[in-house]
Amino acid sequence: MDYYWKSTDLAQYTSPRNSNFLFFKNNNKLEFGVQIKSEEDGINYYRNQTYTSTGAFYHTFDKDYDYHTTKWTLYFSLGWNFLKRLDTTFGLRGDYSSTHKVFHFSPRLSGSFHLNHNLSITGGYGVFYQTIPMRFMAFFPRHIALKDIHATHYALGIEYIDGNTKLTLEAFEKRYKNLLIDLDNPLYLANELAIDTYYYPDSLTNAGRGFARGIELLIHKKLVKHLHGLTNVTISTSRYKDLNGIWRNSGFKTPYIINFLAGYKPNTLWEFGIRWTAMGGRPRTPFDEDLSRLHGRIYYDFSRFNEMSYPAYSKLNLRAERRYNFKKSNLVLYLDIWNALNNEVIYEYEWDSSAQDVVGRTHLPLMPIFGLKFEF
Repeated sequence: MDYYWKSTDLAQYTSPRNSNFLFFKNNNKLEFGVQIKSEEDGINYYRNQTYTSTGAFYHTFDKDYDYHTTKWTLYFSLGWNFLKRLDTTFGLRGDYSSTHKVFHFSPRLSGSFHLNHNLSITGGYGVFYQTIPMRFMAFFPRHIALKDIHATHYALGIEYIDGNTKLTLEAFEKRYKNLLIDLDNPLYLANELAIDTYYYPDSLTNAGRGFARGIELLIHKKLVKHLHGLTNVTISTSRYKDLNGIWRNSGFKTPYIINFLAGYKPNTLWEFGIRWTAMGGRPRTPFDEDLSRLHGRIYYDFSRFNEMSYPAYSKLNLRAERRYNFKKSNLVLYLDIWNALNNEVIYEYEWDSSAQDVVGRTHLPLMPIFGLKFEF
């Protein structure tokens, strides 16, 4: 049963914020404040009539959905140094939403114990809440009864600093509960689909659970003799449990991410930069080739949901910048070249009716961008 539909989705935010700082001796610091956020989402939804194989059809209809909420946030963070070896930061955040009328307390704690002048052990813990996507509540007000997504973060690592070079190695784990799963599509995480698709699930549950864990290496070289650079390597996994009790790969699981950034600044007028990124392919569901060719469109093999991966890829971006300094202003001209090697980046597969086959759809081709900034 197929249908054609389209929608417009307009979200608006207003968010005043007040922050206050108190500084004490030995670099101790207290920060506290309040933030108020007004959120509005308006959706116009249109579906055209379409015939099914039995001759029945849906009628055209046009509906408007509106959603509004106000959120209040109170927060404070205390950074304190103990015995010159232990730096700690304790924070507490409180969130209240006029929609759910529930007050969430989110404690956060991080610390760094200095073994010597160069080497430290670091750690962190935090609780975070995320409200469900506004469009879900705008489209189906009954979703207001759902709980906010809950995450607990843990991190443990080492940090080494020598002059202008900083190296950190950290292991992390994030545990999730109250994840949204569509009762009509029990394999999917609804909160993932909501990020980049117009997706309006009818029946949702908070039964989802999940985790993400991995290790991250960071090497940072500050500006020395006109050069600076940064290298970051992350190896991770991310999975969730569906309504059938099966652990599946998250749609945003990336086996590895490698970033290399470097800059060269010969003087105050010129600057050159390079960024190279390599990523493992995110999960995808394989398709049934025989059924796809038989019916002339993609049929997925949901018995292997998210068990295959898109191809890994790498991108090289280049940048050149020239500054013109005036008495009270500056003019900056720049040239960016995205994906300078024009590497293929496949982000989804689609049916090619002329080839009668599934082909990859690519994006982010080689793209030169010229621009200017005026600073005053």
